[in-house]
Amino acid sequence: MAFRHDLELHRSKLQDIRSIMHSMKTLANMETHKLERRIRAQQAIAENINQMAKDFLDAYPQGLPVTPLQSALNVVLLIGSERGFCGDFNGQIWQTFQAQFDQYAEKSLKLESESSSEPQVIAIGGKLQTFLSGVVSSEPDRFSSTVRYLQGADVTEEIAHVVESIANILEAANERSQPVELVAIYHEPLKQRIITEPLLPPFKGLVEQPDSSAITSSKGRATQQPILNLNPVDFYLELTEQFVAQSIQRILTSSLMAENQSRIQHLENATRHLDKKNEELLIKSNALRQEEIIEEIEIILLNQSSA
Repeated sequence: MAFRHDLELHRSKLQDIRSIMHSMKTLANMETHKLERRIRAQQAIAENINQMAKDFLDAYPQGLPVTPLQSALNVVLLIGSERGFCGDFNGQIWQTFQAQFDQYAEKSLKLESESSSEPQVIAIGGKLQTFLSGVVSSEPDRFSSTVRYLQGADVTEEIAHVVESIANILEAANERSQPVELVAIYHEPLKQRIITEPLLPPFKGLVEQPDSSAITSSKGRATQQPILNLNPVDFYLELTEQFVAQSIQRILTSSLMAENQSRIQHLENATRHLDKKNEELLIKSNALRQEEIIEEIEIILLNQSSA
């Protein structure tokens, strides 16, 4: 009797846990639909900025500011999760960075003339911070880069605050008149894989124009220069600022959507496991109840026979 009551109590607790997980999954679903609409709008903005940059670079290829990248500050954005229940979301980000970091170290050894420093890491997300605090401390010799932690976005409305925090860090580097090479590593929800996306220097694919021949270099150039209210260098700097801010916002939005998608899948697996466990406990409880009924019937029959 007591054991069956313990099983029923355990079943009740599992049902409460399942109810909480179901609510979390519903919230994640709602957030995913909201993020999906925002991502579509941000992709359209990104296409407009890239097209504007292409038109500008075609018309003013010689008016771009040149920065000495050999002494640049290398910054890597690791976009992790702010909350849990999303599987190995943060571990995959760290594994990707480790692979990139090993390639960077090999490149630095080969290019002895370049006085480049190890990358400085900006880790975004509370759960990523918890994950990295243990990993980095266990490998101090292998990983000596500066790690700075920022709180991630829990919902869509908090993304702007994270973008502002990142902008303040980049602005501090700009005040030291030190060029920045910025790379972001994040989960991409549509392709469902981790992306390593360079942000600074900007428009890298558009700046590196082929110069094998005059015909090739002039191919695709604008036939008429765009009308600018600023000089080309100032316009390029303003466009770069807009590009970086919009790209970081797009990346954070994509990562948050991927985080919620991973959370939905993780919670679905967990609720499925709870349902299976609850069904097993119900079968055991019913079997115990049947045994109790049989015992009660036997007691009644014994009492009748003795009378």
